[in-house]
Amino acid sequence: MDINGKKEYKIAVIPGDGIGPEIVEEGIKVLQTAAQIENTRSQFTSFPWGADFYLEYGTVVPSGGLKYLMRFILAQQEIRGLSLGLSNIS
Repeated sequence: MDINGKKEYKIAVIPGDGIGPEIVEEGIKVLQTAAQIENTRSQFTSFPWGADFYLEYGTVVPSGGLKYLMRFILAQQEIRGLSLGLSNIS
C-alpha cells in the first residue's frame, strides 16, 4: 500500500514462538531503521500466539486466526516448537 508516496508494510509479529520476545523486539528495531533508510513505513501488530498460548489453549493459532493473518506481510517467525511437540503442525 502507498501512503503519501511511501510504501507501507503491515507486518504481523508472533513473539515467543521459538524466538524470544526480546529477540523479536530487536528485529523490529532493525526493520524500522531499514524502513527509514528506504523511505518506507512499517506497521507492526503483535499477536500473543507463541508457545505460551499453545500451552494454555492447546492450539497454536485461535480459530479464524490464519484468515486474519493473511492481511499482513508476515515477519519471518519460525515455529520451532520441537520441545512442545509442535513440529508436525502446519
